[in-house]
Amino acid sequence: MGRMNDALRKAAEERDRKRRQKARPPADSPGSAPGAPVAEEASPAETVSVDAEPEAPRAEPPIAETVRADVSEAAPPETEQPKVREAEPTPREPKARRSKKSRPKQPETTSPREVVFEESAEDAPATAPDSGGTGSRARRAREKILADERRREREAEAAVETSLHVDQRVVTYHEPRDGRAEQIRGIRTSLLSLDPAPNSVVITSGSPNEGKSLACVNLAAALVEGGRRRVLLVDANLRYPQLPDLCGGTSGLGLSDLMNGAISDPKDAIIPTGIPGVELLPAGESLDNPGSLLNPKALSGVLELVEDRFDFVIVDTPALDEYADAAVMAPEADGAILIVQVAGPPRAQAEKALDLLESARARVLGVVAMNCRV
Repeated sequence: MGRMNDALRKAAEERDRKRRQKARPPADSPGSAPGAPVAEEASPAETVSVDAEPEAPRAEPPIAETVRADVSEAAPPETEQPKVREAEPTPREPKARRSKKSRPKQPETTSPREVVFEESAEDAPATAPDSGGTGSRARRAREKILADERRREREAEAAVETSLHVDQRVVTYHEPRDGRAEQIRGIRTSLLSLDPAPNSVVITSGSPNEGKSLACVNLAAALVEGGRRRVLLVDANLRYPQLPDLCGGTSGLGLSDLMNGAISDPKDAIIPTGIPGVELLPAGESLDNPGSLLNPKALSGVLELVEDRFDFVIVDTPALDEYADAAVMAPEADGAILIVQVAGPPRAQAEKALDLLESARARVLGVVAMNCRV
């Protein structure tokens, strides 16, 4: 066993010697001196024979380690390249979180085009307007609708305020579903169905307080229902005018001022009432002798002026048993209606009034029985 180890050791030494000789430059190389003696190499047999004497055994490295050492010594040393140390990524600094409240608010600047868009956004339709102007037409239509709604609201508010001054006995206005209002509408239908249909009507009675003034206002309110007509009430009772108190109008310039020439245009004296669509020409200035103004031609001229501006004209006159005013005015109008009171004056009184109208050549349209004294 010891001999085998010696043999292996010597074989390893021989390999080392040969490697050193290979690494040594040759004799004729520029690096070697001329004439230098070259050491003679001993053959393996000689080496074995010379070292044949037994030697004390010594610990040898394992074969695997020897082989690894030989390989490492045989490999030419590699020049180590300097390793470039990669720069370590610098950690990101966390962004400072600022709350919305602490963030400074930038002043908002709006261009003129943006201002126009914001102003028109409320009225513009949901879809964007096209180049043909559809959006503008839609906006104008919407503005018109809104303007009409505001106008109707104002008219309704004004009607509520003025309706407080309209007499509660005007049932056609205050209680349109009342049975008495339906009877007034029947009179309206009869008047409009006449041929030719009258544009102006004189309403009178045989005696005072039979309800003729109240009948005038109720009939006017029935005629303007639905907003299709404009009606003018003419207070021709120059001695005891009552229409302003019944329809919510006021007294001022009126019929007497037109007939005596103080004013020439009826629109200077016509005033609105508490009933939408109904206007009033008051009696005018009070006179000591109103009968002196009863000129049929003057009254005819006034009626011609107002008939062109209104769909229907209703003239309230005094009772026939007191004054002849109704007999003078009735022929100038398109017709006359006689009001009689139920359970009132005797029948003979009504017949006398009817005879007076016919003798004045007035067109008597009918007789209306009332159960309310005014």
